[in-house]
Amino acid sequence: MDRKPELRRVVRKKNEMVYGPVLSRRFGSSLGINVNFGGGKTCSFDCVYCQYGRTVHLVSSASEYANWERVEPILKAVETQLRRLNMEDRELNSITFSGNGESTLYPYIQEALRGVKKLRNKYYPGVQVGILTNSSMIDCERVFEALMEFDSIVAKLDVGSQETFVGINRPAKRIQSLNEIVNNLIRLQEATDRVTLQTLIFKSTDPCTQPDNAGLEEIKLIAEKACLIDPKEIQIYTVSRHPSESFVEPIKAYYLRETASRINNLIDKKRAFLYL
Repeated sequence: MDRKPELRRVVRKKNEMVYGPVLSRRFGSSLGINVNFGGGKTCSFDCVYCQYGRTVHLVSSASEYANWERVEPILKAVETQLRRLNMEDRELNSITFSGNGESTLYPYIQEALRGVKKLRNKYYPGVQVGILTNSSMIDCERVFEALMEFDSIVAKLDVGSQETFVGINRPAKRIQSLNEIVNNLIRLQEATDRVTLQTLIFKSTDPCTQPDNAGLEEIKLIAEKACLIDPKEIQIYTVSRHPSESFVEPIKAYYLRETASRINNLIDKKRAFLYL
């Protein structure tokens, strides 16, 4: 019997610049860099399924938030961790910009990345430096240029229609439309060939008033947009930790497998893989 997954509680990263390494289902042993660690969750989305709860600072640009930390303390914290891990001969598979909000909002993201890559070369040469992003800031040229320098880019695409985008991802007021975000992802993939899509599928316990993205029509629309982007991979997964909203429930594994298979058939490529 394929039971509904049990949800875990998330470890808050509010005051942590660097966390882990954590064992990631997608990235192996991954050291996380949280550039949004101060003042509460700062993001351009307020996703209904977010494991970090409601967005405290819902913003459309870096200029709408003033409490950004300087780069130097972040790099100091990264070096402290990398030095310790190296001395302990610990395995490290990846270094990932991720945490309590949207990393590309950080106004010094390119400077931070370059500093981290120098530290990577010193302590763990060859380990990939990646980023998890909700894809909302790619239209900003400073963000686009920074993303070009990451070894891997894991970009969110949870929905296929504007209505569901607004209902599930709940973007800040001045964030671009879903179609514009998709066009930005197309441009980024054409420039880098390093874009992986991340698609979280969930079920709503109250579908009449609260949307989900598990329906066949929405999956078809997601596949259509993924086909346009032509990513290296599409990571299909579901809620594994307690979500922001109580109506959000995880999808059973068998349905996720069907979803990945359906997307692969629709795009006529084997790009969608299941991550449980």
